Amino acid sequence: MSASAGVAYAGVRQRINELVADVSDRTGDTVPACPAWRVCDLVAHVAGVVDDVLGGRLEGAGTDPWTASQVESRRDRSVEDVLGEWNGQAPQLEGMLDSFGAAGNQMVMDAVTHEHDLRGALGAPGARDSDAVMIGTDWLITAYQGAAAAAGHPGVRVVASDSGTTWEPSGAAVATVTGSSFDLLRSFSGRRTEAQVRSLSWDGDVDAALPSLAFGPFRLPADEVDA
Repeated sequence: MSASAGVAYAGVRQRINELVADVSDRTGDTVPACPAWRVCDLVAHVAGVVDDVLGGRLEGAGTDPWTASQVESRRDRSVEDVLGEWNGQAPQLEGMLDSFGAAGNQMVMDAVTHEHDLRGALGAPGARDSDAVMIGTDWLITAYQGAAAAAGHPGVRVVASDSGTTWEPSGAAVATVTGSSFDLLRSFSGRRTEAQVRSLSWDGDVDAALPSLAFGPFRLPADEVDA
């Protein structure tokens, strides 16, 4: 991607700050896309990721215990305090993200996914065409194609209708799915139900393709969590 991962991440951080600043009395709201978390827990996670990366605490990165520790260690702090921690440390990381290569793009994917988890919880849609969405979608679909090939799933061609980007499977494609970058980001990161994923534009054997969407930590939820 030509966009800067550091700049994209900074944009996500600014938008989350703006969202949370206006809803301090609603930080106990559950985040439907992350049902074990409240709004304040989501903020604790994004701040904790930065703190752990800068501190070199990467053992188990991305696992449930790793993220749970980030949330639990900040449970007794105010959202304002945790935002202050994030805003104080993140600029250093943002200056380094582009040198991380794919790992930097993965961090953008995680942050922008949680931005939209938060927007869903607060009923505040927006920023669906941000550079972070584009970077995050590219990382996510590339990871999906690799995981599908490794698992021996039938190949799926993925097309972003807004950017014109096409991700080809390593082998023959049994289906092609087309959607906006935002819809692809939400669908492949476990934020859309099977029915919602089926509502994307499909050409080919969607039934054969769907099992491959369960990869890494991502699973299609039983209940709708995102418009």
